Amino acid sequence: MASGTFRTPKGTSDVLPEDHQYQTYIKKAVRHRCRQAGFKRIDPPIFEKTSVFERGIGQHTDIVEKELFLVKSHHT
Repeated sequence: MASGTFRTPKGTSDVLPEDHQYQTYIKKAVRHRCRQAGFKRIDPPIFEKTSVFERGIGQHTDIVEKELFLVKSHHT
């Protein structure tokens, strides 16, 4: 950004130190209860090809056109 300031992406927020301890406590409690109920943890990808969204919800939707962050490779 030209102004030198950073902003979180729309719809997100930073977890600051004073709130982090509470979020960590809640996450641990939820994980514990889920394990007790027989659930197992998965880690889905945080990056996905845009074609997955274009195919599923349409190429010309607000989600695809306005809400995705595109990372382009120099190698393609």
